[in-house]
Amino acid sequence: MANYSFNLRGQYKPGTEDVQKEIRKITDAKKRNRKLQSILSLEQVPVRLTVSVDRAHRFHCTTDLKVFPKQWDFKEKRMKWQATGAQNFNQRLNDILESVQNYYTELMQQENTPSFEQVRDLMLEYVSTKTKPRFTDNEITFFEVYDEFLKRKEKELHHRTIQKFNSSK
Repeated sequence: MANYSFNLRGQYKPGTEDVQKEIRKITDAKKRNRKLQSILSLEQVPVRLTVSVDRAHRFHCTTDLKVFPKQWDFKEKRMKWQATGAQNFNQRLNDILESVQNYYTELMQQENTPSFEQVRDLMLEYVSTKTKPRFTDNEITFFEVYDEFLKRKEKELHHRTIQKFNSSK
């Protein structure tokens, strides 16, 4: 069974490594919180999901959510309830967590249990695209992958760019 937790990527200001070490040593919560506020980044940072299968196998999935570090509760690993929009934000985190847990369970119940690398790749794709990638041992051709890539990029790229990609194919 895997463990899941949310954390922030790049939540500290650059060049504050010494203060971070000092904060880890402080036991007084009030002092720690006061010092922590001084080194937190002033910009929004991405929230990522950490999936730990065991001690040796762990990976990070980047979600499409961003938050200001001063609005993040580092103990609860959720947005502070006093922040504006916290309820919706935390609900989205819960939805992501539930869907990832269900997908992981589904992967583990397959007849041929995938290796850690396959699970990691499938989970990363699932979190980024919100669609379940297919897990097959069959070889697919380059052109099938290329066509799938073009379908995904149709919404993001200009139609002339897609036309150029089709021409080069």
